Amino acid sequence: MKKIFIILFFAVFVIFKHVFPLPAKVDSLYFSYYEAVSDSDKADILLNIGSELFVSRPDSALNAFKKSLKYAERSKEVDIQARALYNISLVYFDNDNYINAAEYFNKAIIAATEASKYNIIINAYIHLGYVNQIIGNLRQALDYYSHAEDYIIIENDSAMLAQCYNLMGAAYIAAANYPKALDYTLQSLRLYENLESLQGIFRAMTSLGVIFRTQGEFEKALSTYYDA
Repeated sequence: MKKIFIILFFAVFVIFKHVFPLPAKVDSLYFSYYEAVSDSDKADILLNIGSELFVSRPDSALNAFKKSLKYAERSKEVDIQARALYNISLVYFDNDNYINAAEYFNKAIIAATEASKYNIIINAYIHLGYVNQIIGNLRQALDYYSHAEDYIIIENDSAMLAQCYNLMGAAYIAAANYPKALDYTLQSLRLYENLESLQGIFRAMTSLGVIFRTQGEFEKALSTYYDA
């Protein structure tokens, strides 16, 4: 009976694999995962598996990231814990599950602070700001953006600072605080111009157009839109 069950199991596995084939790289990573001995190695490989499946199979990616977190907690690898928590947050965020996303972004910040992973801290605060901006909690959104700004300045990352200022400008637009919106959007534009980022310049110029249009300055708005 046991042999029959095993044969049936592998038959189902083979059929499933052919009907829902995994990318070759993921197959290879799974083999490495099953061969791995240490919890740390398993956690790291599962992170890579989750990253490969993130777009095509978000549920499988989420499962891989959560397994990675368990192994990382067992091995006390705070660095991997932070990465796993952040990636779990992103899966929830991309699927519009903002409550779970916010929960895991906050957990990621705690782990990333312990591991001194400033890039995770910055991105988690940016995402938390955006989540709160979406749900209309503008004061909290701006607080999160300000926290992100503090770490971005430490990291001296002009591109991320430009993005942060543009988001702060958008939050102030939503709050109808147009002087603040203009200030942060102009700071964002200057940074994007220094970086020669056409996409960033377009984004900032579009925000400026919204500010002018909302205040009834239609000529300035049109001029800004055309320049963008």
